[in-house]
Amino acid sequence: MNFRNGIFFLTLAFLQGAFLQGAFLQGAFLQGLLPFQTTPAFANASLDLGQAKTDGSVGEHINGYLQATGQNSSPQVQSLVTTVNQKRKAKYQSIAARRGTSLKAVEALAGKTAIQKTAPGRFVNLGSGWSKK
Repeated sequence: MNFRNGIFFLTLAFLQGAFLQGAFLQGAFLQGLLPFQTTPAFANASLDLGQAKTDGSVGEHINGYLQATGQNSSPQVQSLVTTVNQKRKAKYQSIAARRGTSLKAVEALAGKTAIQKTAPGRFVNLGSGWSKK
């Protein structure tokens, strides 16, 4: 065995160990070294609120919470809605406690404010179904 063959086998052994641990594959993917396309489901995994509002997947409801409009009820959209609404509810509860008012009152004011601030062309629900503002 010459020097080149030795380096080859050493490299191969290292890569096999790294593949077994997933380190090389993860590192190569993160650095963009693997030449494959992501699937649409994977690409939407990092759906953000602005994009979801722009494409009509979600809209503001008069109750102060985000809702899926039915345009795209994918798991990613549902996850986004759940995450945003959990944060909103925590914030609303904090405001209600600080101001000595009910959660319902804070939700109603937040809903009205969110709908007022919604950009034209995005979906809102005033309690009677979805419409574009």
